Amino acid sequence: MGQPRPPIDIYPEIVPARQAASNLRKIGRFWWVIALCVLLASVAGYEISTRQPSRYDASAKVLLTNSEPENVLNGRTLGPTLDPERDLNTNVDLVKLTTVASRVRAQLHLPLSITALLREVKAGPEGTSNVISITARDHVPARAKAIANAFARRYIVVRRQQAQVPYKQAALLAEAQLNALTPAERAVRGAALSARLHQFEVAGSLQTGNAQLIDPATLPLTPSTPRPKKTAIIAGFIGLLVGIGFALALGAIPPLRVGVPVPVNGSSAGAASATPRPAGTRTASEQEREQERERERARERG
Repeated sequence: MGQPRPPIDIYPEIVPARQAASNLRKIGRFWWVIALCVLLASVAGYEISTRQPSRYDASAKVLLTNSEPENVLNGRTLGPTLDPERDLNTNVDLVKLTTVASRVRAQLHLPLSITALLREVKAGPEGTSNVISITARDHVPARAKAIANAFARRYIVVRRQQAQVPYKQAALLAEAQLNALTPAERAVRGAALSARLHQFEVAGSLQTGNAQLIDPATLPLTPSTPRPKKTAIIAGFIGLLVGIGFALALGAIPPLRVGVPVPVNGSSAGAASATPRPAGTRTASEQEREQERERERARERG
């Protein structure tokens, strides 16, 4: 005769393992529920995805540099910035300015509002490089290509205009000083101010904004959305989780016993609980606890 099985409360670490085994039995018992949920979710996801309108993505790439022609002619080089990541993020934000979107919308005669147009355009750096990718999404492939290229070219124009602003301001200041000179002062300082004014105007006209379109957007041939297969896989995974939940819930329902009277208003339960137990009888758990206490006493005596 083998050793009696110890009670669960003495070895609580075996409880999770038994619970996991019980859950696995429930899942195996109701596998068909899980399979049905996966099938229905996958089919529903695929059908819903195929009914969505196709949308196409087109991307244009802009390279940012720190070398201007005017600086090259003068032999000047610009050192690295203190925070290149911040500067790159700032340049990315300039792509989606409202003024840029307004010019693109007017140029292409788009029926979209500026807000809707900006929602269809995304801009971000290509990895850790100085290349900005501008992606436009639209129902029409040709229009997606046109929007991406228009945003890229308009962004380059904005960069060039921003680079020219300091030189134009300096030229205006030099012109104002030149006009304010008296004839006697003009004879002394007029030539120098005129030369400086000319330098500012030439330097401003040479500013490019350090941006160039290196990869224009091309016509997209395949839609980026919807993706029925990917949607079906995701929906099937969700259906798997739902099916496992249903299986565990169904497994927790006790099986119906044929021939066992069902208690009505707790009368049978009350009668069973009120039935006295014969003297000298013990339950199985009480017997196991008594045997464990006997083993403990035997070890203490030894």
